[in-house]
Amino acid sequence: MRHLDVGPLMPNSDNDPFERRMFDVGVGINYEVDNATFTPVARIKLFDTCSFKLYKQPVFKFQRTWDLKIKGLALRTVYEVPLNALDAPWAPPARIMLRYWGV
Repeated sequence: MRHLDVGPLMPNSDNDPFERRMFDVGVGINYEVDNATFTPVARIKLFDTCSFKLYKQPVFKFQRTWDLKIKGLALRTVYEVPLNALDAPWAPPARIMLRYWGV
């Protein structure tokens, strides 16, 4: 996937000293080995917080990492919901993933 960063430079977070562009656009091709088919893929990302994946099925993705202030642990949450399932965002095929680890 090729990436193109656009928009003004802005800090990513309080803990990240590097500045990043506001938008990241990615375009590429996915090869499925099982079917031997090529599928176009595209993504629009706003910082590292939310993104729209535009391929077989458009998907909204929200992700965030929180510092738990407990012995250096952090919690990463990722929530994905297909745009055609926004009427019931709590039901499958929507999914939420939680991960914690030491930082």
